[in-house]
Amino acid sequence: MNDITKTDHAKNQITHNGVEYCLMPVPDHEGWVDQSWSKMPGFVGEVVADKSHIDGFGHVNNMVYPNWAMEAAWQHSDRLGFPFEKFNELGVGFVIHRHEFDYKAPVLEGQRIQIATWVDENDGRMKLIRAYEIRFADTGRLVFKGKTLFICVDMKTGRPARMPPLFAQTYQTALESSR
Repeated sequence: MNDITKTDHAKNQITHNGVEYCLMPVPDHEGWVDQSWSKMPGFVGEVVADKSHIDGFGHVNNMVYPNWAMEAAWQHSDRLGFPFEKFNELGVGFVIHRHEFDYKAPVLEGQRIQIATWVDENDGRMKLIRAYEIRFADTGRLVFKGKTLFICVDMKTGRPARMPPLFAQTYQTALESSR
């Protein structure tokens, strides 16, 4: 079995390609500023920036934000019923075709941020766009926003593949709940 991603809900930990992440889910979206998100999130997680996130400029390194966004995406997909094992079972999965990120404010060590993600577009065939926002937990001020275009592929060949009906339906429901 391909063991690229493992989720340990008891520890709120994801291991992806050998890198461990810890993003605390915010239960039932409690504790976030309701009006701050652009759309209703499918998943909201929280993290406090620690020393390992900080670069030579004294703020969170630019590569950490996309890692947090991808971690939130994995946790959201897992909650929708699509852990990596399900991709293997179905023989298809999503791969990244394109990222688009905007950095709006620096995050410093010790600052608490919340990361939200939702399905932004779903053509029901091969393409899915997921959106992200990272905001300061205490003020709701935007730190980072972005989108990722995912393409459904055959897990054995790596070639584009049509989404199975289960993907199309589940991600369409997630899209509709984010409006």
